[in-house]
Amino acid sequence: MKYRDLSALLLLLPGLSALFFLAPAGARAQQFTVLHSFNGTDGCYPGPLVLSGDTLYGATGGGGSKGYGVIYKIGTNGSGFGCVHDFAAESNYDRGSDLVLCGSTLCVPLYRFASFQYTNFDASLFGVNTDGSGAGVFCDMGHNLVVDLAPFNNSLCGITMPWISSASPYWGTGGTLFAVGCDGFNAGVVCQFPDAAYPSGSLLAVPGALYGTLMASDDGIVYRVVSETEYMVLHTFNGADGSSPNGRLVLDGNVLYGTTAQGGAANHGTIFKVNYGGSDFHVLYEFSAYDNHESVNNTDGANPDAGLLLSGGKLYGAASRGGSHAFGTLFSLDTNGSNFTVLHTFSGADGKYPEYLEAPGMNLVMSGQTIFGVTFMGGQASTPDQGTVFALTLPPDLAPLDFHWEGTVLTLTWPSSAGWRLQQNPDLDPANWTDATCQVTIVDGQCQAQIPVADDKGFYRLVWP
Repeated sequence: MKYRDLSALLLLLPGLSALFFLAPAGARAQQFTVLHSFNGTDGCYPGPLVLSGDTLYGATGGGGSKGYGVIYKIGTNGSGFGCVHDFAAESNYDRGSDLVLCGSTLCVPLYRFASFQYTNFDASLFGVNTDGSGAGVFCDMGHNLVVDLAPFNNSLCGITMPWISSASPYWGTGGTLFAVGCDGFNAGVVCQFPDAAYPSGSLLAVPGALYGTLMASDDGIVYRVVSETEYMVLHTFNGADGSSPNGRLVLDGNVLYGTTAQGGAANHGTIFKVNYGGSDFHVLYEFSAYDNHESVNNTDGANPDAGLLLSGGKLYGAASRGGSHAFGTLFSLDTNGSNFTVLHTFSGADGKYPEYLEAPGMNLVMSGQTIFGVTFMGGQASTPDQGTVFALTLPPDLAPLDFHWEGTVLTLTWPSSAGWRLQQNPDLDPANWTDATCQVTIVDGQCQAQIPVADDKGFYRLVWP
């Protein structure tokens, strides 16, 4: 027998006077954890994460032995933090925005000026193996700022903007979408953007297609690359439906989902969807106004710069500002725009501003039920405001509970994958819940507990975590 609602269940065992009750565990809540707070010597101002197995990799904009940043690694459980590469040897470079994993190589853009007068700019792509070996520049990008990188078909694709002047404005419009092998070979232009275009968001690279966003109008566009010289405009924003589409897109079937950092009724950003061919555009959510003119607080957040995640029919994302402490929020909503929920509000000690100020849009990554990300500032280190790496573990669905009895033995089974624990209580006093003392074994991927029925009554529940 299966019972999915744990609100109430009475078991009267045949031939016995014992009465057993499977009790609810109460409301399930997500768990927020700071995995690491940077202190400057181990890095500061972290950028987007890369997930490989049970290890997270990232790069910082500063800190390390010489203050030029590091590439670091940390386990998804928060253990094993370490430096993969310290950019002390590349002290004449500034580190670019994105870290990506291509095979076993961590790749990041580097750029430098020949003098403090911002003359003679040049850029390169830098790579290092995940074990710290093989560090070095593998591709010269010339006088082009690399504003985004993404793995694509066992190589890299990215967006550049041209350096045009030693006086402000330093960067021109236009630019290119390029592809290059992780070894630096087979570099070439995939698509040339028009002079009026300004790359504003991160690339979404999926088999056979590339999607992205541009500031190619007053408020930006969503595009799809259709040939080596052409891209197709899927939607042009008008301010009321969004502006400044900075976050990385996510594709589900034929539908693209994304965010704009500004626009909407309060000019605090929107969440939108559009079919991959450009039809059926809808604003799913508009972020609210601040509480008053003197504050930057609200209930739901503002300026969602981070790209979205999609899991189990829900969208997950981060707002870089707003919330009750004005340091940003993590949120979820259904793909039809309903059930918007604030999952976490940043308070400072747990991080400030889930974004990277030098990147087009921060990315979140997900493994199982856990979302990982970084905040640009905040943290619990003795030197505050250096940034954090965080994890948000979502509660699992209610566990289907299977039970049967034979003779004087009650057998309970439930899924083993979500971390549920069986608890027992002799009398339903809230203070008397303890982890069950019976042995729990794994049988065919299910947790199983066999309980001899000897007492007059017993109460059991599943709790998470």
